Amino acid sequence: MNTQLMNAKITSLLLLGILTSTSSHAQTIFAGFDQSTDFSTYGISGNGDTSVVDAWRGMAGNGWSNEWQVENGSLPTSVEFQTINGASPSGNTENYEQTRLSSTNDTNSRQVFLTRSFEDYGSVDLSKEITFSFYYRVDDLSAFAAGGSTYIEIKEGGTRFNQPNGSWVMRSYGNAPTWWAHDGDGSGNLPFNGNTGMAVVEGDNYFFTITADPTTALWSVTIDNLDDSSGTVNDTVTLTDLGFVGTNGGTFEGKFLTGAAIAGPASGTYNLYHSIDNISIVPEPSSVALLSGVAALALFRASRRKM
Repeated sequence: MNTQLMNAKITSLLLLGILTSTSSHAQTIFAGFDQSTDFSTYGISGNGDTSVVDAWRGMAGNGWSNEWQVENGSLPTSVEFQTINGASPSGNTENYEQTRLSSTNDTNSRQVFLTRSFEDYGSVDLSKEITFSFYYRVDDLSAFAAGGSTYIEIKEGGTRFNQPNGSWVMRSYGNAPTWWAHDGDGSGNLPFNGNTGMAVVEGDNYFFTITADPTTALWSVTIDNLDDSSGTVNDTVTLTDLGFVGTNGGTFEGKFLTGAAIAGPASGTYNLYHSIDNISIVPEPSSVALLSGVAALALFRASRRKM
């Protein structure tokens, strides 16, 4: 074989290897709790595994700036966090994280969020388009039936109670909750809009894909109900051209939040249990396309030289 062609093919294979790793955890900021070996139940102050990155609570590394942290106000009656090895929201038997909130004889709204900051890593650039994806499940939503200020929220940027620099926000509301994708105006306030019509069904697994661009301050979301046990809604819904909720200054804040607020009735105990797995933060597609193009160009040029 022509030496130039051989060298080009080797170069191409190396670049394609990089390309493959770009779509894997090597170039992706990822949290699947896969390194957790501690399956104990913890409260607000519990630590779990802190000597590895991909665990509860984990440690800084691989694009994460810190371990998982808890943001809360006044606490509900019970708060528990646990890494579970079992039927994940992904549909596989693997590690995932579950948060369990319970409220007894308390009509006040109590917020508890898990947060983790992330930074530029590999091809992930916080000033460019990023795709976020994750699997999610509500294991017990009895607190919604109790009425009051109960909601679930997953978002990028902000704190447990506001989003001055936030980009996208997913929420659920109502006694019969549905998923909402809020179309913001950059003010930091959460507008009451964006009802997808997709029901939040206890026990159903959902896959979220969110693409957000800080240069345009726009985002889109596709939600796939992997079970659709309600039988009343389409199992996939997409919303596009949604505005950022906060003022981002042309970049992501770099903070992933997942949590809930629970408020029960004056008497009785109500629960809100939710699980999350395989959180992935992926660079803009052009970064991957560039590597692919360089590999193809190397092969093309070498082939032309051989002719």
